[in-house]
Amino acid sequence: MGFVLAPGTYLRDGWNIVDFSVVALGFVDIFSSGNLTALRTVRVLRPLRAITRIRGMRILVTTMIASLPMLIDVFVLCAFTFFIFGLVAVQVFSGRMRHRCAVPVFDYTYTEVAGGSTFYRNVTYVVPDEESGDGCSGPMSEGLAWIDVNGTAVALPGGDGLGRACPAGLYCTDYGNPNYGITSFDHILWAWLTIFQIITQEGWTDIMYFTGDTITWWVWPFFVVLVVFGSFYIINLALAVLFMQFSNDNHAEDPSKKNSKRQGSGDGRQQGDKAAGAGAEGGEGKGKAGEREDSDSESSLSDVGSEEDERARPNMAEVTGLRPVGQHSVRLKNTNSSPLTMDEVEQLSPWRRRVYKVASNRWLEVTTMSLIILNTVLMCINWFEMPESVAQATNYINYVFTIYFLVEMIIKMTGFGVVRYFRDGMNIFDCLVVVISVTEMILDIIPSVSGLGPLSVLRAFRLLRVFRLARSWKELNLIIRAIFKSITSTTYLLLLMLLFMFISSLMGMQLFGYRFMFCDYVEGAEPICPLGWDVWGQCPNHFHCYLPCTSADYGVWVNATGSNYNDQAYCERFCANDLAAAAADVNATSPDVAAAGGCEYLAMVGKSEVPRANFDNLFWAMYTVFQMLTMENWNNIMYDGMRTTTPWSAVYFVAVVLIGTYLVFNLFVAILLDNFSSVFGENDDSDGSGGSGSLKGDGQAPGGAKRNSRRSSSSSDSDSLHDSDLDAGEAGDVFGSMRSHCDYDGSEFVDSPHAGDDASRPSSPGGLHYSAEGYPTRFSREYAVAHGTDSGSGEAGGAGYTTHEAHASPGRGGPGGGPEGASPGPQQGGGEGAAVGVGIGGSRRTPPTLHLPDSPSAQGALPPINNGPAHHAAPSPKTPFSAGLGYAHPSPGANGKHQVPQSPSDLSRGIRGALRKVVPVDDEGRPASSHSGGQLPRSALRPASAAPRPFSAVRGAGGNRVRPISGRPPVKFDGVDSGHEGGGGGGGGVTFANDAVSRRASFIAAHQAVAAGSQGAGGADAGSASQGGLAASIGRSIGRSIGRTVSRTLQRAMSSIRSIREVRHNEHLAKQIKGRSLLLFDPEHWVRWRAARLVHHTHFETVILGLIVLSSITLALDSPGLDPDSQLGLALRYLDYIFLGAFTLEAALKIITFGFAFTGRHAYIRNGWNVLDFTIVLAGYALLAVELSGANGEDLKMLRILRTLRALRPLRAASRYEGLKLVVNTLFAVLPAMADVALVCALFYIIFSILAVNLFKGQLYNCVNADSGERLDPYYLMAPGQTLVRSTCEAGSITVNSSEYTAARNISLTPYNITTSWVNPVANFDNVAISALTLFQIATLELWVDIMFTAVDVAGVGNQPLWNNHPVAILFFVMVVIVCCFFVLNLFIGVTLDKFTELQQAQTASSVFVTPQQQNWVDVQKLLLRTGMTSRPARFEEPAWRAELYDVVMGALFDEFILITIVVNVLFMAMVHADMSPQWQDCMTYTNLIFTCVFVVEAALKITAFGPFAYFRDRWNAFDFFVVLISVASVILDFSGTQNLSFMPVLRVLRVVRVIRLIRRAVGMRRLLLTLVQSLPALGNVGGVMVLFFFVYAVIGMNLFGGIKFGDYISRHANFNNFGKAMLLLMRMITGESWSGVMQDCMITHNCVLIMTNVTSTTTNATLVEGTYLSPGDPSLSGVPDDTHQNQCSLSPWAAVVYFPTFIVLCGFILLNLVIAIILENMITSENDEGLTVSKSLVGQFVDAWSQVDNCATGYVHASKLPLIIANIDPPLGTRGEGSARAVTQAVIMSVDVPIHENNTVTFIETLHALAGRVAGTELPEIEEEWLVEKFSKRLPQGGAAFPKLTAAHFHAALYVQAAIRGFMARHKMRGMMQTLAGGPGGVSGKAVSVSGGGAEGAESDGLHKGGEAFEKGGKVA
Repeated sequence: MGFVLAPGTYLRDGWNIVDFSVVALGFVDIFSSGNLTALRTVRVLRPLRAITRIRGMRILVTTMIASLPMLIDVFVLCAFTFFIFGLVAVQVFSGRMRHRCAVPVFDYTYTEVAGGSTFYRNVTYVVPDEESGDGCSGPMSEGLAWIDVNGTAVALPGGDGLGRACPAGLYCTDYGNPNYGITSFDHILWAWLTIFQIITQEGWTDIMYFTGDTITWWVWPFFVVLVVFGSFYIINLALAVLFMQFSNDNHAEDPSKKNSKRQGSGDGRQQGDKAAGAGAEGGEGKGKAGEREDSDSESSLSDVGSEEDERARPNMAEVTGLRPVGQHSVRLKNTNSSPLTMDEVEQLSPWRRRVYKVASNRWLEVTTMSLIILNTVLMCINWFEMPESVAQATNYINYVFTIYFLVEMIIKMTGFGVVRYFRDGMNIFDCLVVVISVTEMILDIIPSVSGLGPLSVLRAFRLLRVFRLARSWKELNLIIRAIFKSITSTTYLLLLMLLFMFISSLMGMQLFGYRFMFCDYVEGAEPICPLGWDVWGQCPNHFHCYLPCTSADYGVWVNATGSNYNDQAYCERFCANDLAAAAADVNATSPDVAAAGGCEYLAMVGKSEVPRANFDNLFWAMYTVFQMLTMENWNNIMYDGMRTTTPWSAVYFVAVVLIGTYLVFNLFVAILLDNFSSVFGENDDSDGSGGSGSLKGDGQAPGGAKRNSRRSSSSSDSDSLHDSDLDAGEAGDVFGSMRSHCDYDGSEFVDSPHAGDDASRPSSPGGLHYSAEGYPTRFSREYAVAHGTDSGSGEAGGAGYTTHEAHASPGRGGPGGGPEGASPGPQQGGGEGAAVGVGIGGSRRTPPTLHLPDSPSAQGALPPINNGPAHHAAPSPKTPFSAGLGYAHPSPGANGKHQVPQSPSDLSRGIRGALRKVVPVDDEGRPASSHSGGQLPRSALRPASAAPRPFSAVRGAGGNRVRPISGRPPVKFDGVDSGHEGGGGGGGGVTFANDAVSRRASFIAAHQAVAAGSQGAGGADAGSASQGGLAASIGRSIGRSIGRTVSRTLQRAMSSIRSIREVRHNEHLAKQIKGRSLLLFDPEHWVRWRAARLVHHTHFETVILGLIVLSSITLALDSPGLDPDSQLGLALRYLDYIFLGAFTLEAALKIITFGFAFTGRHAYIRNGWNVLDFTIVLAGYALLAVELSGANGEDLKMLRILRTLRALRPLRAASRYEGLKLVVNTLFAVLPAMADVALVCALFYIIFSILAVNLFKGQLYNCVNADSGERLDPYYLMAPGQTLVRSTCEAGSITVNSSEYTAARNISLTPYNITTSWVNPVANFDNVAISALTLFQIATLELWVDIMFTAVDVAGVGNQPLWNNHPVAILFFVMVVIVCCFFVLNLFIGVTLDKFTELQQAQTASSVFVTPQQQNWVDVQKLLLRTGMTSRPARFEEPAWRAELYDVVMGALFDEFILITIVVNVLFMAMVHADMSPQWQDCMTYTNLIFTCVFVVEAALKITAFGPFAYFRDRWNAFDFFVVLISVASVILDFSGTQNLSFMPVLRVLRVVRVIRLIRRAVGMRRLLLTLVQSLPALGNVGGVMVLFFFVYAVIGMNLFGGIKFGDYISRHANFNNFGKAMLLLMRMITGESWSGVMQDCMITHNCVLIMTNVTSTTTNATLVEGTYLSPGDPSLSGVPDDTHQNQCSLSPWAAVVYFPTFIVLCGFILLNLVIAIILENMITSENDEGLTVSKSLVGQFVDAWSQVDNCATGYVHASKLPLIIANIDPPLGTRGEGSARAVTQAVIMSVDVPIHENNTVTFIETLHALAGRVAGTELPEIEEEWLVEKFSKRLPQGGAAFPKLTAAHFHAALYVQAAIRGFMARHKMRGMMQTLAGGPGGVSGKAVSVSGGGAEGAESDGLHKGGEAFEKGGKVA
């Protein structure tokens, strides 16, 4: 191979480099003399070479390597974040975390008289142990003056600071940073380490609390922002990058998945989620059965026309042999239905035939399933100290079950035959479980074996029977499949993770092996192997702790505070050998002792403290790395490593966390979620496709009714949560309208002719494609007749609609030179001029409509008018501006055949896109699409794309002409704004038809349509229609003279008349007001209608919302500690009465209006939100009753529960905001959908719970020191051979007179007593319920290590646990973490997100029939919507020096110089640290001055070059100037000597914002931050709901847990005593920080009644001392006055058990992961923007080109500047680099419709849209169109109301005409001149001709140029 030089040699391969490095380092290790054992660990990298041979591992490793470049952007953003927060922290927090409260000591003081007073000098301070863990902010000891007052030292008063003030007599002094000096912000490196720890969410609250104590409580925003931005955003970006990279690599490696490639689409759907609707697995062809695919893939939607494909696609059942899960409802089925044929059965012997009948009987299966469930329930009947009789009974029942299952197995084996029986995998599993059960039963019966421990483990195997339910329980089957699929797909990743753990463990063992031994509990003690003892042999593995003592102390007990021997230690002598000992016996100080080897005197204080997480051997090292990967207390392991070796060892721990957790582990989670969602995707797809696995050629999926019925049922579930109190004239609720509009009879479409075959039609030379799938109705045929285009077969123009120009002037040539019209009749594939009908697949067509002209111009064709009787709608922005006029992609349909839907469910699925929108209501309050006559049932559902559209042949090289987006102003008619309401508005847009015939024909057709509609409508509808028609007629007649003004005035007048009409005439409300309300008011009663009028008033909801907000504020103020008789307390109480009255009135009005319960589906109580309202009102009255009755004792508990219910009031606000309502409704809708998954999750928890109960029940009890609460170690209390048992401990006191160490050393121990208590930890395994809760805590990875080691130490029931007694138990808990956390919890989260997205799609997603081209066009338009202009300062040509200065400051060199200056400035700012010397302080000051001067000069130069206005218009420049001002202010203060101003730190912090200027230069980082900004709107709703839930939970927490006794986790920092602290505690819990510890503290019911004053109990005559705690039932309390004690107990442990887990699941899992999903989706969207037809970089070029001609970013440029813009953009958007660029540019301008506005200007967004549409435009479904038009209209001139008639093409055509005329005139003039000058017809005339030609060309060019100038000055096209 060669070594390195030539290509292909040894070192040119990356893997060979790894191999060579390993070998080389091995030799370095062999031949070096130093300690280089750490290098040996590199040898374990060698197995990585195997990766190249294994495909699965190769994908993973290449994914991680390939993702590194993408991760660099994330890393840059992370580094930027670290710099920003690090610099701020150093400026504000450095040196402040060292402060502790200390006691002054005057032992070394002296006095000094000054100013007549005696002062104490040299006062020292000692920090007491109880104060060492808490910071302080004052009074500071530094500079504190002590004065002598009558012989007593008195401190002069000092400031307390804003943080924690020290108790009286203590003063704040320097002590050292917490966590052994590691946690601090003293310089940038320590700050970064601390920030990294905060971002990992481990121990971050401790740092926040400590900083708050030392500075101020208001530091919390710094930490919360750091967690939210750092943890929730940046860290998850790494997951996003890995996920995207993995899916790309996986599909690149696996060709079978190419068709199902899961890419993120930018349409608001979560990345990787299935397209809703049937047939999502249809396009796979050769791919895996059941794999989902997205709409962006090479989708089946683009090729569903191929029937061959359809036949070739196997369905899931064919491929897997399984039925598609989810096709049928959950029901038991006989899996062994008939494995034998009838012939085979006949051949069986008679008795076997009978057995076979039993075996194949369905009832056997039913019985078996029932017994499995009973068996599981029976196994849950197991608890500690269960009566023997119950145990025996359960045992006997178990025997019965075992015998039954054995008999069942024998029956099946006999009936089916052994071979056939074992063919079924589930039968093999059954057999295994039965054999184990029978073995366990036999062993249990044998007396000598029955008591053995292993038997309980065998018993646990019975649990495996539960998995047999998977035969019938589809969700269980799914999840087991998902888990097995994940296990197989993550095998290589698990191997890779194990390899990583192995390498990390070996490295850790080399660095930290046997280093973790600590003796902190006794000051001065150290772990030592005494002199003369062998390290390996005599000394224990972890050395004991010894204090040095003297020879004088030898043989006696010395004081040692903290020692395990009653604060004593026995001084011993340890000599190197016997000679030294003999010499020491004679004289301890003799030189002979040292000569013989020496002796040392040490006093043993106890064993060294060894952390459970250590690196002493491979087992513990592997465990430690695993614990770090779960992130639990990894920081404590780092602290141990840093204090035993060097602070630089932090690099090892940070690297393990970064690589292990954020790289390998994130990839693991990504693959798991991918597998879960794909398995569930198969399920959902099979639900929808009925197992066919593909879309049928007709665009409809068979079996779709199933999916639709599921959606309908979920809709009806969620409908109950929607507000049915619809405002007249407003939209109905989403779900309600979806359901009600699905109820059309499909027979209406039976006679609709099918469209022609579009798949076979050829494209035109101009790039045109023909789409011809419409459903022409009677009206469309009338329209076609009016145009003379009816084919007689119902195929009008092939699509039902044709364009005006196409048929109005068949023979006329278009500007492009080809015929613009085609002959009428059925569509024929043909030339460029063929008529085009644009449509979408699956849409039901209704006739074209006309709208009123908006201006008196004769140029525009009369737009259509709406057919509906309710409206005569104006041009609507819903018309398809996004449709390419000369282009439409063929939409789905095999051979153009469209199946006619026969059922409402089929129909509803087909028109999903239209149904999903809220239906508008007319002035009567009715839905605009409801028609009593039934003539036009689909008018509201008409796709906008059904409108007639103009056609122009595309010039040049083809492409798409897109309708200008300003062509559809949202004009209001009949009080309804068609721009904002879905469904009812009319459709046509502006058409440039120039032929009066065309206008007349369309006008006739429209009138025919209106007449037909009017005849069909009956009663009030007809009247309404005629009124509308009159208004429309008047509008038309005066339109040309007065225009839009009068038309609008009429509209307003008519809507005003309608608004003052009586409510009783409102038919829409009449549908809701039914039955007798409260048995008193009939539907026509005036009281009821008055109430209805009030309830539906526009201000009613506003007032209620205001009351809810005010009520919420009072709830937040009403803290538990508030005195009810204080002014605030009384005010809050009276306000509560007012709110209760207001809410009662609201409920009463609604009940009167709608009736209470039995008045139809609109009844008050049938709405979920009303149920919530009513419950709150009832709770208010119950609370009032309890308060008025004089609450005491048990009533107080009821009071607290009722007060808790008030906290639900803020939830009502959600129903008033649509965004929040959507999220809350979806959450509630998710809950039922999640029930199955939750049950399966619970099943896994139950299995592990039962197993844990069998293993650990009753064994976690331990004996503790009653005074300190610490667990007792028998090593210090018992002689060798003795054990500490329950009975000894429960005696209450132990007399200690021996221990293992003293007995072994033959030392007599002075006896002493210890008060003991036998306690059980809150998290235990004594019964299945508590065990499940404990396992849930473990699964959330909080405090799981503590629970695990409690179980590891167990030594049997009734025995004191011993340290690390059963390390093997760790494997059980690791298994629990892997299954219950990594698999089941991630499954729960993944499925929740799936369901959430599915429900959101049901309301917002596009139609099923969106082709990839359509999706691409939607994504392009969304990119355009996100695009904004940039201003660019104009260059001044005069004076010349200013132009040169402009060139300098705009040059790259200047930019780079400023960038380098900023970077160097940041580095200098990072050098600031605590305790700076004066010289360094001066250095920092002067460098700051220099940098400030540079920035001042930069700002001055730019202002001079650009001018002030242009400079400040750029936001970055304004920001730069702000930074300059701040910098100047800080420099002035630095040099003024005023260093102690309170705002100085703020100014220093503001200096840090200079760093933000780097964002402007860092493209990758700017993209990531832009992703965040784009996520904000979507995050707003979810964030709003999260804040709402936080508020509710905080108020509930205050009422339930306010004032509870402080424990280990509930403290003065973290509690529910007031609203602020409750919110901060919830924020802490959402990050998982010790939430389970908080829950356990809130479950306290013993020793929690505080005695507040010394008092004597009258019943027991015992004196109760202030500060002691008693239990609530203590007899001493019965004779004590109520005001002398305070109950700080929990209301009930169950309150905490419900409150905390629900909060963690709801906010910590579901909502938090939704936030993450939104960010992830936006990240993927931004990545995909580059893959669009019109990429983000092309759009960026357009923005740059535009900014060059529109310096001020006005959004307008003159039309003559268009060529400049287009010529500066790369193809396909522009023409840069193309030959004959000018001609090509002109061709592009002629091929697009860019509307011209006032002064011949074009707008930014319209130009960009038109150019993009030329490249990517295609026809879109209505729902997408509506949404896009609404968004675009906000960016159009006058909100899109302007109605331009001319385009830039007209303008440039006019220029050409003008130039041609001028050229003609010039040639004519020149020809005359030449003839005059010519002497003869010879050579001179030839010359003249040539000159004439040149002159003409020049004149034409000159004319074009001058024409442009003329038009810039305001000329108009003639």
